[in-house]
Amino acid sequence: LLALLACPACRGRVSVDLAVPAIACGTCGSTYAIVDGVPFMLTAASRLSLDRGKGVDRTAGFPRRGRSVWIKRIARATACGSPTYDPGQEKRIRALIRELGEGANILDLGSGGRSWGSTVIGMDVDRFPHVGVVGDGHRLPLADGVLDGVVCTGVLEHVSDAEGVTREIW
Repeated sequence: LLALLACPACRGRVSVDLAVPAIACGTCGSTYAIVDGVPFMLTAASRLSLDRGKGVDRTAGFPRRGRSVWIKRIARATACGSPTYDPGQEKRIRALIRELGEGANILDLGSGGRSWGSTVIGMDVDRFPHVGVVGDGHRLPLADGVLDGVVCTGVLEHVSDAEGVTREIW
């Protein structure tokens, strides 16, 4: 993961300081904490924007209780159609991941607690299970040209600048 990361503030190269533990930018000097092995790559501007947009989710990062895998499967299978419901989405995403191959660098932007497997990096603005890096889609903490694919579902309607996030993904 470190080879793919870049400073979200200036796009500079980063290195890890295991003594702290933190990730440091060699260009602008910004530092980003590593908590339980997960880099928190949010700029000060991102933190401010996120703080204005939502309250603190005290349950973030903890497993959701009371909903078994079977209940989730039944709910998904019997869900009524809606403007955003896409029953074929999971199948297409899995096909994309297979097509890109084992060595591909794939980002799941806005992954929440979802995991597409070990070859896909989960990223969200908060700490959830399976999130490999905490970051903001407006300023991706990844170097240019290092990704082979991006999965981004149910995200753009939650950001302040959907066109900017789309440009950033591109």
